[in-house]
Amino acid sequence: MAPRHRNRERGGEDLELQDIFFQTLSKVLAINSWICQGAALHGLGHLHHPRTKELVNRYLDENPSLNTGQKAYALAAAEFQVL
Repeated sequence: MAPRHRNRERGGEDLELQDIFFQTLSKVLAINSWICQGAALHGLGHLHHPRTKELVNRYLDENPSLNTGQKAYALAAAEFQVL
């Protein structure tokens, strides 16, 4: 059975939970630890929140010292292409 993804179009609980997940992952992304940031990016890459790309772009702007692999992973998360 495939996992059930939250659907913003349903509104209600799905919309509220997705927004709470996004807020939480945004806070984790701000922790000064690649382990935390990588985990947050992974979650964001699966969440499909409409503000993910904006958040990831800001993260990349604020973290110019990321290595090539870290930048590529962040960009993949922004496009919901993480595994």
